[in-house]
Amino acid sequence: MTDAELERVPVVMNLVVARGIPAFANLDIARHVSVVDGWAREIQHGIDRHAYRFARNPAEFDHSLAKTNHCPSASAAHMEELRSLSVRPDGNWE
Repeated sequence: MTDAELERVPVVMNLVVARGIPAFANLDIARHVSVVDGWAREIQHGIDRHAYRFARNPAEFDHSLAKTNHCPSASAAHMEELRSLSVRPDGNWE
C-alpha cells in the first residue's frame, strides 16, 4: 500500500494488523484507540465552540467548518503527533 492509501485506513485496522507481528501480539488496541478518540473529541470541541461564527460568516473560515477549531495549532500538533507515532514492542507509543 502507498502512504496515501494507508492514511485512509482506520487507526483500529492498523492496530489490528500490528497485532499480527509477534512483538505486538499483546498490543492494547482499546487503549490506543481511546487516545486517538480523545484527540478527535478535543478537535471536535474546538469546532463546535465556534460553529456559530461559521454560520454567521463562513468566509472568515474560508468556507471550511473544520477551520473553526479555536486552536488550530493544537489540531496541527495532534495530526503531526499521529503522523510520527510508532509503537514499541512493549505496546507503548513513542
